[in-house]
Amino acid sequence: MKTVTFGEMASLFENLKDGPEKKEIAVTFDIQVSILESWLRSISFVRNACAHHYRLWNRKLPIKPIVPVRKNNRFLVNIDDDTNKCRLYGILSCMLYIIKVISPKTKFNQRIKALFAEFPGVNIRYMVFPDNWHEENLWK
Repeated sequence: MKTVTFGEMASLFENLKDGPEKKEIAVTFDIQVSILESWLRSISFVRNACAHHYRLWNRKLPIKPIVPVRKNNRFLVNIDDDTNKCRLYGILSCMLYIIKVISPKTKFNQRIKALFAEFPGVNIRYMVFPDNWHEENLWK
């Protein structure tokens, strides 16, 4: 039995005909199709970067996730231009959002916080984490 890689799954979703099935998948996450496509492409890049030991923490990502800024689509309260500048905070927030829909009791947010606590010398400002990021409902 063959499993589908995350990149293949992202490509499958992107290549689906624009129709009710594709929209229904996005509705499951309460976001628009174009936003979900951008997230899947970005997550695929981050996954590959991790798998191949690329540097992520202070780099601009080549594939930008669309972080919704309209009030009715927002999942982050404090969104500024930096959140959407292809840095790690935006994509980690998108990943957490998806994970919480799939598995509401996830510990992903706690694991990220623990990782930062374990390595206090890493300046999370390089990942464009705002000062009050841990106060966001998504990250609590």
